[in-house]
Amino acid sequence: MHAILSQYIEDLSHEFDIQNESESKLFEYFCNYVITSKYFLGRFNPMDITTQEDDASLDGIAIIIDGELIISVDDAMTAFDTYKTSLPVDIIITQAKSGESFSKDDISNFNLGLQDFFSLEPKLPNGIYNGQAIEIIKVIVANVKKIKNKMPNLKVFFCTSGVYNNEREIAASFKILNKTCENADIFNDIEVFPMGRKELMKLWSS
Repeated sequence: MHAILSQYIEDLSHEFDIQNESESKLFEYFCNYVITSKYFLGRFNPMDITTQEDDASLDGIAIIIDGELIISVDDAMTAFDTYKTSLPVDIIITQAKSGESFSKDDISNFNLGLQDFFSLEPKLPNGIYNGQAIEIIKVIVANVKKIKNKMPNLKVFFCTSGVYNNEREIAASFKILNKTCENADIFNDIEVFPMGRKELMKLWSS
């Protein structure tokens, strides 16, 4: 792994006292932390938004309602227990691969995981965290009348420690990812981002 990126990841693990984890898991924590910090300005632990089990190719899910990071169903219900309407809602989903290549197979697996997750009744193996995230999204769906544009926004990130060069085959894979998100018909604004080390390091430094 790139030396500077590796040091940034080590710095994060020290900051949150994350111990006895593999390089790939630490990379997941790092990606989820720097990406979510772009949209949520409060302090949080990356372990709270990172999947811990075989979670259908999804490595991180962060849900932000009206500027608050939502960790539980109770958090979501509290966020909607208001007379306010037009609440902004963002759902952030990441896949993090610590290797240095953007693999079409990895992106395809991520796409399959997204399709299954967006059904809200997944068939693929899902751990406790994914199940909890789905229940939070069900609360969001039940409160769409209070949401800005009547739908949540979606931001999807596929991360590696390498360099994204916009190769034709890989770019096409990301277009398929975007189409999968659109076809779910439960999101308003949709953004799909390939994230290499340059983009991740820039987020850490910002």
